[in-house]
Amino acid sequence: MSRARDAKVYVNGSLVGTHDQPEQLAHQVREARRRGDVAETVNVSVKDYTDEVIINADAGRARRPLIVVEEG
Repeated sequence: MSRARDAKVYVNGSLVGTHDQPEQLAHQVREARRRGDVAETVNVSVKDYTDEVIINADAGRARRPLIVVEEG
């Protein structure tokens, strides 16, 4: 999918930059979390309608359990 403009990237509510492939960035953050390279409490989401990538790692957030199933 081609984008008209880069997506803004926010970490803990602060704008830290832009990225031209937000879905790829989110995938890389999720994979790093699964490998243990970043804390398991780090969340990432892509907001297509606002062209934003939201990464949260701060304390006090509600989280839901999620089981990742591969090939099965």
